[in-house]
Amino acid sequence: MMMILPRRPVRQRALRVKFGFATRLKARNGRPMTAAEKHDAIEDARRTGIDLSLIDANLALPVKERWRQHDAALGFLLKLEEAKRKHDTGLRPTAREAR
Repeated sequence: MMMILPRRPVRQRALRVKFGFATRLKARNGRPMTAAEKHDAIEDARRTGIDLSLIDANLALPVKERWRQHDAALGFLLKLEEAKRKHDTGLRPTAREAR
């Protein structure tokens, strides 16, 4: 699924509110968020294309499993970068790049 970027950045508090951190969050003016503001933040996140069910599913995993998944994804990314680097060293510059 292609994610459409929001026109304005999603407030970070939107995700925190969804998962119970709302008691520590403050609205922009420093006061605690109201229930309506919390609801709006969650809806903003949904409207911008954030799949909150994936976040729920990930947070349901034990921390050790989340770290394992992170390390596996990082290892894969590093292998991709290395493969790209090896591939790019074998390329010859085009006439446009030689200028």
